[in-house]
Amino acid sequence: MIALASLLAACTRAAPPEPSPVSLPPATPAAPSASSPTAVLEPGAWRAPSTSSPTTQTPTPAPPVAAPPAAGPVRVRVVRTTDAEGEDGEGHTVPARWPVAIELERDEGWTAGALTTTLFVGPLHFHNAGFPSLTTTRYVVADGRSLPPDTEVAVQYGGTPRRVIAPSLTVPR
Repeated sequence: MIALASLLAACTRAAPPEPSPVSLPPATPAAPSASSPTAVLEPGAWRAPSTSSPTTQTPTPAPPVAAPPAAGPVRVRVVRTTDAEGEDGEGHTVPARWPVAIELERDEGWTAGALTTTLFVGPLHFHNAGFPSLTTTRYVVADGRSLPPDTEVAVQYGGTPRRVIAPSLTVPR
């Protein structure tokens, strides 16, 4: 028993001292003020107000954007397809149940460049265009039975107005 007490006493004497508490800066740093123009987050994140007059900068001209295709005849056809997915007409890609492809064909081809092209069939809109050839743009519809019959078909390039390309759409049933 005495050996155990002396061993315990020896261990407590050999233990390292407890660390003393350290004084920490406040958790939220103060925002920089006019008297302290130092950035809080990183160098250059904050700049002291300038007392000199502002410099005049010449705006940089925007790069040219490709114009949408000129008005010309567009052939619209709907064909059955075996695609696994298609669009639902509300901006979503979903598994295909009765897939059809709406193909738009122009002899001159499609030159909309980087402009977003949207196809409208009545109230439905389709955004994911494929290009099986230089003259054909193709939109896959997940359920062709959801396409409204006898409604106009229109195309829109970027922010330009819609252009009606067919008075109605014939859907194979």
